[in-house]
Amino acid sequence: MIRSFATAAVTASLLAAPAFAQSTSKSGAPMAEPQIAQPAQPMAPAAPRFSWTGGYVGGQLGFGQTSVTGDSNRLGGTAGVFAGYRMDMGQAVLGVEGVVTPVLPGSSDLPGGDSIRGTASLLLSAGMPFGPDQRTLAYVNAGPTIMRTGGSGVSSETSTGATLGVGVDYMLNDNTMLRTGLSHTQVKSVGAANARVRTTSANVGVGFKF
Repeated sequence: MIRSFATAAVTASLLAAPAFAQSTSKSGAPMAEPQIAQPAQPMAPAAPRFSWTGGYVGGQLGFGQTSVTGDSNRLGGTAGVFAGYRMDMGQAVLGVEGVVTPVLPGSSDLPGGDSIRGTASLLLSAGMPFGPDQRTLAYVNAGPTIMRTGGSGVSSETSTGATLGVGVDYMLNDNTMLRTGLSHTQVKSVGAANARVRTTSANVGVGFKF
């Protein structure tokens, strides 16, 4: 009889186990709902990158110093015009520019009675664009310069030298350009006295890109 009672107890416990597990599952903490992945929000399109490729023209004013061999340094204003063309290569911008400067800093008189009548330069430039949409361009330029001189009753003469400069151009919009820069020009054997002339100036200008 004892054996029958033990067998009945074991059987009852085995039958009660699934029911106990089920009741525990039902009475326990609610199961977390599955998370549904939200679709990624589309990113705003990036602003179009500005291209420096194209031609441009403009004018500039400045202030600087002219040094002449055998004479004192001269300070004064300068004025000129420029025109050029650039190619935007992505990480670099290459270009060529012509600059005509009829007014140099200080007096234009030279020893021997001649006077400076202006310069003309042909400059090659290389620069790097930067900024949020690449509208700012820092560059260096260099190239040959011709200085024209003349005197009373004397035909004009030309002397050859070189110009080196640095600058920063900024596009206000797709067509209007602001400019600031420094330039240094040196020309030897100028005028009847074969003087050496050096000019250094800081310039600001406005240009139009097309």
